[in-house]
Amino acid sequence: AEDKLSVATKKLQEANAKAEKQAKEAKKKAAEKAKKEKQQAEKAAKELKKKEQKAKKQEEKAKKQAKKKADKAAKELKKKEQKAKKVAAEKKAKEEKALKKQQQKQKEIDTAKRIAERKAAEAKAKKLKEAEQSLKALEMKKKNAIMSEKSSAASIKSADAEIAAAAKKLAELKK
Repeated sequence: AEDKLSVATKKLQEANAKAEKQAKEAKKKAAEKAKKEKQQAEKAAKELKKKEQKAKKQEEKAKKQAKKKADKAAKELKKKEQKAKKVAAEKKAKEEKALKKQQQKQKEIDTAKRIAERKAAEAKAKKLKEAEQSLKALEMKKKNAIMSEKSSAASIKSADAEIAAAAKKLAELKK
């Protein structure tokens, strides 16, 4: 029985040694595998970092180019706006000059009209005054003719006709 126990113990020890050896080998393989995977992960991380840096550089380059284009476009737009303002200012100045010229001409026309109207009114007033004086003179002549005993009916009729003509002329002038 002791032999069986010692054989079994020996077998157990051999099995434990074998299992320990296998565990060590498995542990070693797992460590190597983990080391390999770690190296691959580090390599992939480095490549990713390089790609990120490259992408960042390209993005910065694109931003610079876009800013350059935007600045150029803004500069051109500003030039166009200034040119448009200048053209508009020149156009406005021409329009104002033309308007002033037109206003001056209209002022001259209005002044000439007023002068002509005043002269016409003065001439009409003068004719009216002359007609009134003529009428008064004729009426006086009639009175004198009536008072004069020497006067005949014919001279009174003639004076009446002259007065009627003068009165008619005066009425026309008053219109």
